[in-house]
Amino acid sequence: MERKLAIDVANAITSFEAALHYFELKTKLYHIIFRGKGLEFDRFRVYTPDDDASLIDWKASMRAQKTLVRQYKEERDQKIVFIIDVSDSMIFGSGKKLKCEYAAEMVLALAHLIITSGDKAGLVMFGNNLVYEVRPQAGIKHLSLLIDTLSKAEFYGDTPNLNKALEYVADYLPESLSAVFIVSDFLHTNNDFERNMQLVAKKFETIALMIKDPRDMQLPDTALEVTISDPVSGRQLVVNPKVAKQHYEYLAKKYEHKVLQQFQRVGVDTLKIMTDEEFAFPLARFLKERVS
Repeated sequence: MERKLAIDVANAITSFEAALHYFELKTKLYHIIFRGKGLEFDRFRVYTPDDDASLIDWKASMRAQKTLVRQYKEERDQKIVFIIDVSDSMIFGSGKKLKCEYAAEMVLALAHLIITSGDKAGLVMFGNNLVYEVRPQAGIKHLSLLIDTLSKAEFYGDTPNLNKALEYVADYLPESLSAVFIVSDFLHTNNDFERNMQLVAKKFETIALMIKDPRDMQLPDTALEVTISDPVSGRQLVVNPKVAKQHYEYLAKKYEHKVLQQFQRVGVDTLKIMTDEEFAFPLARFLKERVS
């Protein structure tokens, strides 16, 4: 019997749709993702209270002596690809959801938004090598394919290698793509990570979704000893959380800060989200901030 991840697609989509409605974002997909880069300028028109204030052209407004906004033609057939880390560290979870299950629900909620907006979504699943790829397509039948693909347990558990994933994106994905979302816990980066991320960001509008389990940042408060396994080497270490807790949390915060700074330097907007919180409203808020 084929093993499946425990993902609740219907609830993920419904919750995200509710959050988009709350932030009035459904009709602003293009401005959210592309900040105008994927849009063709059409004309100026007079600002109304329903308009996005970030579209006001102040120079044109001063010349015309009235508040004008830039109106764009929405280019159809946008293609958006999710680069998804399916390595060992993503199949960890200390709560209700594994990181990979949480990531799959978030990706599918976004893919639903993209596809129901008339555009195309695809995905690339990566560990140490390319695990599986689905080219961007439109339509509800294609969304079903994405759901089926992300649900298959056989695609998860490879050795992590984010650099290979980024090199593949920079070298082989077509420039006709409108944007890429990179979805990972980003626990396995090295000295080449920032350079490779910069190459991707120069080629595509790039957004990073950092998925973290609480145990990635903190050890449990317990007197019992715990066993920690390295997914790359397979080595195991018995740890007393009371002894190691402070140093573990210091190193985790230091490493995360380093990765977030790398994203900032290469101009990649990043959302960090923990698996013990619902993603819908934090994700919608993050997208809202890209509009302003």
